[in-house]
Amino acid sequence: MAEDTATTADSSEETTTEEQPDASASEAATVRSLRAEARRWRTEAQENRHKASEFDKLQAATKTEAQRQAEAQLALQRRAEEAEARALRLEVAHEKNLPVALARRLQGSTREEIESDADELTRSLGSQTGKAKVSDAGQRASGEAPGKSPSEYLRQRLTER
Repeated sequence: MAEDTATTADSSEETTTEEQPDASASEAATVRSLRAEARRWRTEAQENRHKASEFDKLQAATKTEAQRQAEAQLALQRRAEEAEARALRLEVAHEKNLPVALARRLQGSTREEIESDADELTRSLGSQTGKAKVSDAGQRASGEAPGKSPSEYLRQRLTER
């Protein structure tokens, strides 16, 4: 039995020594194959790096354009909201018989708030807000002349009493 083990050991040594030149050749071929594959991957990685850089630049340019469009849209939306608010203030001022100059002073974000402010402004100005006020000098409160000279106006007012 010892002889069988020795024979098996001798035969495995012979097999290893005989296969060793073939193993070295196959290992060398494997190494060459792996190096070639590594070169291909490095080349592909460099190409991908270049493509990724171009993509990043393109994406940044596109993103900037998208941001510009978003900002422009927000600006247009703000202008529309301001125009709607201005129109609402003018409408309420007209309904409450307030002069256009006072419509700018109305405060509020909803129609009810603006109407409430217009009512308060009307109360604080008095009951003649809708009528043309005449000052002692015969001029309207807005500063324009009533169309007659002050003396003619006074004569007319005195005769009405």
